[in-house]
Amino acid sequence: MASESENAFPEVPWQRVRPISLVFVIIAKLRQWIIPIVVGLFSAQQGSFLVIGLGVLAFAILLTVSLIRFFTLQFRLAGGELQVREGIIFRSNRTVPVNRIQNIDLVQNVLHRIFRVAEVRIETASGKEPEAVLQVLSLADVEELRSRVFVQSAAGTAAGAFSANVESEALSDTVEGDFGRSFSSAHQFDKPRQALLALSLKQLALAGVASDRGLLLVPIALGGMYEFGRLLKIDGDAILKRVPQGLSSQYMVIALLVGLVVAYILLKVFSIAWYVIRFYGYQLQAIGDDLRIECGLFTRVSATIPKSRIQFISIHRSWLGRKLALASIRIETAGGGGKENENASQSVARRWFVPVIWEHQVAALIEQLRPGIQWTESQFDWRPLSPRAGTRLRRFAVIATGVLTLVAGLVWRPWGAAIGLVLLPALMWVAWRAAKSMRYARVGSLVLYRSGVMTRKVSFTFNDKIQTLRLSQSPFDRRWKMATLSVDTAAAGPAEHRIAVKYMDAEVARQEFADLKRVSIV
Repeated sequence: MASESENAFPEVPWQRVRPISLVFVIIAKLRQWIIPIVVGLFSAQQGSFLVIGLGVLAFAILLTVSLIRFFTLQFRLAGGELQVREGIIFRSNRTVPVNRIQNIDLVQNVLHRIFRVAEVRIETASGKEPEAVLQVLSLADVEELRSRVFVQSAAGTAAGAFSANVESEALSDTVEGDFGRSFSSAHQFDKPRQALLALSLKQLALAGVASDRGLLLVPIALGGMYEFGRLLKIDGDAILKRVPQGLSSQYMVIALLVGLVVAYILLKVFSIAWYVIRFYGYQLQAIGDDLRIECGLFTRVSATIPKSRIQFISIHRSWLGRKLALASIRIETAGGGGKENENASQSVARRWFVPVIWEHQVAALIEQLRPGIQWTESQFDWRPLSPRAGTRLRRFAVIATGVLTLVAGLVWRPWGAAIGLVLLPALMWVAWRAAKSMRYARVGSLVLYRSGVMTRKVSFTFNDKIQTLRLSQSPFDRRWKMATLSVDTAAAGPAEHRIAVKYMDAEVARQEFADLKRVSIV
């Protein structure tokens, strides 16, 4: 007699990825090896075939491994699990219970979109790296997989609550799909969808104006200009020699200022291009208890975030963004991978959760992320740091100015010492703004911290998400009767803003530490 689990989750045949995947495997390897290929071709042109020979051999080995993985990769949903197997000599068999699958994310570049396929990344609550990467599935297959994972997860949970005399036919309204017979019709488990946010080209353009992301494209632009100059055989030194020797310094200054203005404009153009390319068509939807993000002009990314996994929320406002009434929102999720191993969907979902949003929309979106929060940031009871924090920061500014001025004076005599005339007021202003911006608050179940001189960051977590609390004092802290209160969650840090409240009055910090320890789960 078949077991109860076998009746609930009937066997289905093994499935393979789409044959077009072979094209993407080859393209991915060529893209990874583009620089060695160029070096090898250059070496061959110079008459050295050893380098290109070794490169071809290494590329052939890695390509063969990838092809073996493609031809052996199989997957299926059976017994309430997603099963994936691959390999010939070194065989790998993985099973992922469907009720632990948190995200089924998509990445689509231009070629993917032409063939209406996608690379699928399946993640669990561990979140360190995808449990499985299926390259590639058709969009119809992806939706079928998403529906079946949810169906089996929901049905498996429901089956555990039923008594033994409930007939399995009550849940057997099965449908046939590309993956075999599913447990129940997907439409019975449809999740309600709600559009939360959509970004226009105007917002993306303003976000580019308010940011400096264009700096990422500057090396590419400079490299392109250099290669273009070589192609046209433009001699920069010869051009400079043709400049009239008697050209007045006034015109040189004007030329320099014009060059700086042009460079600044190009920087903003590059920033706008970066935002449009990455976030074109951005949409944020609530699907049941999950959030779904879709965006991208050339590479289209679809990412899913369960609300229950959100540990930390951070609102960023650049200096120019504040003038334009714009903000951005980042989140950190339980077990999320660090920056060094983020893939495209993780980066969009966490580091660029909401790349730009109008200031007046922030409160409504925060309430969607955590129902019950009344986000009135300006009315929170923000607690200042120790009354002596400003004095300490200004004193540090004076000491830093003195050291830097001394070093500059020794290196660039005699004018290097004049750097202090500019550096001292600048560092004093930074110290004043830093002390004024750093604030701490507790509102209901929220623990909040804000800081930042040019880019203001307001971050918060929840009492039930706190994993560790730390109260620390350096020798300087003890001298100034201060302490640092750190509140950590299980998140990985893509928000780039920790709740580490420095320069708190020592007694206040100890009291806060004790209160948080009492109300949080540590």
